[in-house]
Amino acid sequence: MSIVQPVASPQLPKLTQRQREICDFIRQRDREGQTPSVREIGQHFGIKSPNGVMCHLRALAKKGAIAHRPFKARSTRATVRGMIYRGEVR
Repeated sequence: MSIVQPVASPQLPKLTQRQREICDFIRQRDREGQTPSVREIGQHFGIKSPNGVMCHLRALAKKGAIAHRPFKARSTRATVRGMIYRGEVR
């Protein structure tokens, strides 16, 4: 799986490699019809603690790469900014 480098822009904070991978995974699963649960993200990336996954999701949301509604199952979605990070939107 190739990782698309984020578009250089002063408005976009940089994502770490792991954040890009998680954002890519969320986007891929969204395209398949259902976004992953916190547990599924953890299993895919070998993160044992749901809190560890949530730390990554909060960081991605803070950077604008994803949108997540608290207390709503499978509500994590890649945003337009997340698509810009992936190079899907210019």
